[in-house]
Amino acid sequence: MKTSITKPEVNDLPLGRFEGQISVIETIQGISAAIEDIEKENIIGVDTETRPTFKKGVMNKTALVQVATKNKVYLFRLNKIGFPFALMRIFENSKIQKIGIAILQDMKELSDQFYPFKHNNVTDLNVLCKTLKFENIGARNLTAMLLGFRISKRQQTSNWESDSLNENQLRYAATDAWVARQIYLTLYHSKEFTF
Repeated sequence: MKTSITKPEVNDLPLGRFEGQISVIETIQGISAAIEDIEKENIIGVDTETRPTFKKGVMNKTALVQVATKNKVYLFRLNKIGFPFALMRIFENSKIQKIGIAILQDMKELSDQFYPFKHNNVTDLNVLCKTLKFENIGARNLTAMLLGFRISKRQQTSNWESDSLNENQLRYAATDAWVARQIYLTLYHSKEFTF
């Protein structure tokens, strides 16, 4: 398994994305069924999106939290529903492992922006992969090395607070949480890495 990759090598790979079911949670009514499903999982992939600002020193609040389970990805639109307490409890739950790329920063931002909580059982793949002697980290590089495809970052700076998210935004957001879970499982089941 590769632990380093160049930009041209990444660009040569086929484009891949999450093709499964996406559930967008943008009303209070949708929260409980999503949480109930997520609570059945042992390992979830987590990511967040924030509407970019192009002014120095101006930061928007996290607009979206993506949670990937074994079968689907839930997109919680915080700009419409706030940060659900039930979702916070999942981040505090020590029985569910949360996997993400730069997830420690995401957790800190959610805790600072909404209300303080103590995240539990969180694995940041950037940190883990450095300890496993990976030379390149980040979603694009880790996906390329461990999953064998390239992910698009085109939607990264799109408007995550827009009234409705388009198909490209939904797939992009879902893919980021899904690849985190897949990368972790690939590492976990690999005989080359022990952690």
